[in-house]
Amino acid sequence: MGNEWLYQIHDFVELEDVADLDKLGGLKPVIDELDRPEEELRTLAAWVLGKASQNNLVVQKQVGSSYRFPSVS
Repeated sequence: MGNEWLYQIHDFVELEDVADLDKLGGLKPVIDELDRPEEELRTLAAWVLGKASQNNLVVQKQVGSSYRFPSVS
């Protein structure tokens, strides 16, 4: 299966209000991409999550409760 969907979500996040991203089933697959070995896909997923979370407390809470970010030392 290709990763074209991730690019489509990228475009969606650029243009739409993303408060319903989780309800639409789009949040978990993007979060799962953060653990992929391909740097390009991890970067794109991180960008999508950052953009979706920007000034959006609902999405920030959803991302925070769905993914355990590694500690930065």
